[in-house]
Amino acid sequence: MNLNSIATRALLASCLATGLLFSANANAGAVIASFDFENATAGSFTANASNTGAGITGAVFGGTRSDSRVLTFTDNIYTSAALVPGANGTYFNFFSFTTSSSLDLGSLSFEAGQNDIPNVSRPFEVRLSPAGTSTPTGFFGSATSGWSLLAPVTMAWGFADSGTPNYNLDLAGISLGPGTYQIAFGAQVTSGINYGTTQLFMDDVTLTAADVEVPEPGALALFCLSLLGLGFARRKRAA
Repeated sequence: MNLNSIATRALLASCLATGLLFSANANAGAVIASFDFENATAGSFTANASNTGAGITGAVFGGTRSDSRVLTFTDNIYTSAALVPGANGTYFNFFSFTTSSSLDLGSLSFEAGQNDIPNVSRPFEVRLSPAGTSTPTGFFGSATSGWSLLAPVTMAWGFADSGTPNYNLDLAGISLGPGTYQIAFGAQVTSGINYGTTQLFMDDVTLTAADVEVPEPGALALFCLSLLGLGFARRKRAA
């Protein structure tokens, strides 16, 4: 086969373009939004994302209680106090973000703990809603219309300052259209929280997209060889 032929050059160019396309689609678990609170001002009510993915805007972490804030321990964290429902509904930590395109969710990891007395774990829930959905009027697990359950979480007693996420939720199969969303962390209806001053501490929160399958290099090589073989066969028939 004459490698200088126009047809062969075209086939090689096609292989190269295909390889570049596959490389461009190599998006394994890309970050949608992450919050490490390192650059957040201590005492501030909200914190901007430390990292966001393409097409993501307005990613902000906050709480539904007025004294929710960024605290400085050995590592900056976010805390929401008084988890027991009040007149205005459940208090919880949450973050919101806007996506300009559809998303397939992958995972949600975070470091978290609560300081209820006695020092035992408590049941919490992680829920998702479009922005603007009314705040639940009770504990999560009861009056949560419009808030879909992502996962129940057994929240350990602690202060979320170890620097290592201790929860990693699999969100595979959950898809979002373009729009603005909220993900919230709140006490479950059966939580048994005893004190109105109980706090939820959070750090290193990261939401990622689903993995995108990328062809193996061997598969790409076989694809290119098959193209070249097809071109060679056509040249023989033409001759």
